[in-house]
Amino acid sequence: MSVSCNYTYGQHTTPPPDILNATEYQSAGDDYIKFYQRFLSDQKNSHCAMFPSCSDYGRMVIKSKPFYEAIPAIADRLARCSRDKKYYASTSHTGSMRCLDFPDDSLAHRYKDFRSPYADVIVDKHNPIAFINHLINVKDYNGAMLEIRREQFYCPNDALYLPKLICYRCIRNPLQAVFEYETEFPESARKSPRVNYQAALAYYELENYEDLRRTLNYGILHAHDSLAYQKMHTLMALSYVKEEKYDSAQTAFFQAYEWSKEQNLYTFNQNKLHELQTMTQKSPALAKGLSIIPGLGYLYTGHKGSALTSFLVNGLLGYATYTCFDKKNYGLGVICSFLNLSFYIGNLNGAARSAHRYNQAKKNKSIKTLETHNQILLTY
Repeated sequence: MSVSCNYTYGQHTTPPPDILNATEYQSAGDDYIKFYQRFLSDQKNSHCAMFPSCSDYGRMVIKSKPFYEAIPAIADRLARCSRDKKYYASTSHTGSMRCLDFPDDSLAHRYKDFRSPYADVIVDKHNPIAFINHLINVKDYNGAMLEIRREQFYCPNDALYLPKLICYRCIRNPLQAVFEYETEFPESARKSPRVNYQAALAYYELENYEDLRRTLNYGILHAHDSLAYQKMHTLMALSYVKEEKYDSAQTAFFQAYEWSKEQNLYTFNQNKLHELQTMTQKSPALAKGLSIIPGLGYLYTGHKGSALTSFLVNGLLGYATYTCFDKKNYGLGVICSFLNLSFYIGNLNGAARSAHRYNQAKKNKSIKTLETHNQILLTY
């Protein structure tokens, strides 16, 4: 998999073609949205607060869903745009902070912001790794990768594999990191606890927890110091938390504590686990049921901005539909009723998704706190 690139239409940034299927423009709806992007969006001199933007979101659902599902999905996105930002993950992928919101939530992990790892500071300037680590620490990851490849060509060294994995993570290409780790790294490099840990972090970013634990178990067999054992057991605990396997997470946190003996950290982790296990969640079915009154489902899940917009849009369109038919303006009445139905169905489905979003945002907040306190995303 190659590194993600931006594809720009005016002031507009789209996901890469492998997500958008941008080489096939078969539907009229897609052509209309492209026309808007190229000739109208640029004139607004503004950016959509969401990523992908509402027009890109529309193109994606038009290509992936039947018409009767795509139109309500687009209507719902328009009602939600730029509102209730605290429930969305953020990304700076486009150069400015935006809210992540894909039709398929499984795509979002590619664009989530993360804290860049650092490399060791090596005083010996005659050591070629010192310059590579310096480039990583000043965030010149492409320059660091070029130096790694040059050194590997002239004088292969197992010490180059650790910064190579760090670079792949920093340029947001964890798939390439784990591919090379599994297929190209020599056994001597894979036995290094630090190399092993970086590969496990790449699996963590890919949400491949089964291979993460397989990699960590292999690393634990070859670890020789308490810090390595602590970091690996902690990362394994976080993988169990992600999958809501809290009993296994508790065991892994205890194993990390046995090596670190940090009582305060262990207590903090146990409290967070208890918080996650007892967390009150919103019901998607109830949110959808409440949305019979437009906006009420959104209000139930805490999306107050989306609730107000949904109520107003559906109310105004409903009134416009009634007025048109009352005045025997049937043509405009049909158009208004179609728009009203689209926003109404979008409000029903969107409210159900907002419950999932609320639950996930609450869970992610606790997980992020665990990641920060345990410093699992950095090197050691």
